[in-house]
Amino acid sequence: MARPSFTACLIVSMLACPAAVAAQATAASVQFSLEPQPLDRALTEVGRLTGREIIVAADAAQGRTSPRLDGRMNADEAVRRLLVGSGLVAEFRDDAILVHRPLTADQGGASGGDILVTGSRIRGEASASPVQVITAQRIQNAGQSDLGDVARSLPQSFGGGQNPEVGLGVTGASENQNAASNLNLRGLGADATLTLLNGHRLSYDGTGQGIDISSIPLAAVDRIEIVPDGASALYGSDAVGGVANVILKRDYRGLDTSARVDVPTDGGGVRQLYTATAGSSWDGGGGLVTVDLDHSDPVVAGERDITRSLAPSSTLVRDQSHQGVVATLHQQLVPAITFEMDALYSSRRSSGETPYTATGTSLDFGQTDTSTTRSLEFAPRLVIDASPAWQITLDGLWGDDRLKFDSLGYSAGAVFSRFAGCICNRMASVGINAEGPLFDMPGGSARLAVGAGVRRADLHYLETGYADFDRGRTTTFGYGELALPFISSRNAVPGLQQLLLNLAGRYERYGRDGVLSPKLGLVYTPVPGLDLKATWGRSFKAPTLFQQYSPSTLTVLNATDLGYSSYPAGSTIGIFSGGNLFLRPERAQTWSATVAVHPVGLSGAHLELSYFAVDFVNRVQVPVQSVFNALGNPLYAAFISYSPSPEQVAAALAGASGGLSNQTGRPFDPAQLVAIIDQGYHNVTREHAEGVDAVAGYRIDMGTRRSLDLAIDASYLTSRRRIIPSAPEIPLAGTLFNPPRFRGRAGATWSISDLTVAGFVNYAGGVDDERTAATVRVHGQTTVDLSARLSLSTPGILSGTTLSVSVRNLFDAMPAPIATNFVYAAPYDTTNYSAIGRVLGLQVSHKW
Repeated sequence: MARPSFTACLIVSMLACPAAVAAQATAASVQFSLEPQPLDRALTEVGRLTGREIIVAADAAQGRTSPRLDGRMNADEAVRRLLVGSGLVAEFRDDAILVHRPLTADQGGASGGDILVTGSRIRGEASASPVQVITAQRIQNAGQSDLGDVARSLPQSFGGGQNPEVGLGVTGASENQNAASNLNLRGLGADATLTLLNGHRLSYDGTGQGIDISSIPLAAVDRIEIVPDGASALYGSDAVGGVANVILKRDYRGLDTSARVDVPTDGGGVRQLYTATAGSSWDGGGGLVTVDLDHSDPVVAGERDITRSLAPSSTLVRDQSHQGVVATLHQQLVPAITFEMDALYSSRRSSGETPYTATGTSLDFGQTDTSTTRSLEFAPRLVIDASPAWQITLDGLWGDDRLKFDSLGYSAGAVFSRFAGCICNRMASVGINAEGPLFDMPGGSARLAVGAGVRRADLHYLETGYADFDRGRTTTFGYGELALPFISSRNAVPGLQQLLLNLAGRYERYGRDGVLSPKLGLVYTPVPGLDLKATWGRSFKAPTLFQQYSPSTLTVLNATDLGYSSYPAGSTIGIFSGGNLFLRPERAQTWSATVAVHPVGLSGAHLELSYFAVDFVNRVQVPVQSVFNALGNPLYAAFISYSPSPEQVAAALAGASGGLSNQTGRPFDPAQLVAIIDQGYHNVTREHAEGVDAVAGYRIDMGTRRSLDLAIDASYLTSRRRIIPSAPEIPLAGTLFNPPRFRGRAGATWSISDLTVAGFVNYAGGVDDERTAATVRVHGQTTVDLSARLSLSTPGILSGTTLSVSVRNLFDAMPAPIATNFVYAAPYDTTNYSAIGRVLGLQVSHKW
């Protein structure tokens, strides 16, 4: 309990800090003396001097000159002065200032470069859902190597699912097929979190339909916008837990190269990362290309004390090599039409081994696994300024992701089994979108966003000894979003500064299923600096293609082999498993309520407290978790056919697209079947998750280019599941291999001139091991990260060079041990805690 108390104290201190200095208006101010210059450069300089994130819509400031800026003021005041007479507007959010062209008909035209926040389809609109913005600078300050590191550090995301550190012995849907990294908001599953790149989808990775966020080169990223709230009304299927939108840099100029090495002090896992980013802008356009070359050595059990019970060569973290390329381009074709293109290529190879004994190697008796994943994505877009205020976009996407795997089983050096094949995902889509003002209201223009399109997803699954299938799904969709500003700054009265109502809805249809997803949002500002927000909506997730179309099999086993000895000699049991063509959509209701405080006059101070709740029904699950104790258990009565009739046996055989698998050692005799257990996929499970997020920050200006930034991000989660309607609810959050109830990350960043030093404390709460009658408490893990970055700006050959050093997990904290049922299972919770230990990092970058 000490660590949560510490975190609570930190929150209190951060709230108290603004109050303590409220009388000192200059505490958040900087002395400016800027000569007239290009407006984009002046805004950049204001951001650099104040530490405030200032995001300027592409081309918005082009051709504009700033006025002279002289005097002491905070970032908000400086931006307001710079924009006087420019025709541009600024939105002052909790952790960023957004500068863009005006958005209403009476204010002027809009552009394809206008800011589109992920929480809304309407340009420049305030989001009623909580939105977290993780900027490239924040990632640099944290000393993180790739977007996988970012995902694992996010308190709202669960490390289970697809994650390079997930090991064997984990129950549930966690896996480690190809060392990829998925976001998994609220622990609802990687397939229930929608990950976008510049606002468009990517092809799925593996059978779980997650997205490998680590395949996107970090050096090309401008920011990540995360909406931890149901968003199917805006983005369709998969956005139940929320949406993460990775935004690429747009008008990068020059060439930047970097080399990085990360070295775990306990051995193994040495990582080398080489990156080059080149970009340019020209009249009416610009482009960027980033190339990543990345290699990591494996971490094996013999290199960590906690895994001494495993064979020394057992892989904890796979060996992997990754090459990634991302390119983005925009070009104005004619004054009202702009062409944009995003492209992504990723190639990843990983390997590992699993000895089945505690002393030998995988060649003696065990398994080796190798995977190769290659993905290619193209996303063209045409942006049309149809009128001074309306904008139309035509979007396209083509993506292909091929995960090839090869698992070899060995005994005494000889191969006795092989499972090899390809999980090949394809995605293509086209869509049209329009956005603009409809009519005037007291608080401004009511704005509408509408769109429609068609999307095709395909899965070709091929595995040795397994039926080959290639199936797909075509989805048509249409959506609309309406923003109604009843009150704004132009008609505000005391106690009512802003009142905005947002209505959104989306209809998607695939096959015989159609799903309507509505969402309501409200933003109320009683006084400047205080926003009260609330949302209610319905979201959904289509069943994965693997769950729906994987071949179903009727496997026949001897009853005695499953532990049932009371049946007559020769009795057999049938197990029906595999896909289900009749699966329906998984559906959810989501709620959120947010209090956002950003005190006027204290630039950089903000606090956001959000309550969230998700009620997720019709989840696809295998209802009978274990066949060894299923017979006679009344919970499973609906999924077991006792003494099946000839008609029931015939129906099971007819429904088994993968055929009959007779494991009895003698000819199949339907008369000997005493039961058929249905272990196929069904819409049977209900989950509920709720909790509170706290995001806070405060910047203390210390004069002469010195500042101190404090930040905290914490999440408290409770969740439970009812696997089948007849079963009791079981807790999820706070139990082994599920998210802990509490996760938090707190940090401080100190900057002086060209030197930045940062420190972060990460805490993942403990969980309960309930696999035995007596619950065992598994303690959480606390890690400390430090980083420093020095930019060399003095004239000479080193000018433009940046040196960065980092230490992750400074005190070499290790996870708490757990009991294991198998000699090859990792003896700790690999979904929540890391055994990599202390990692020293060094990076050298040079801007040419």
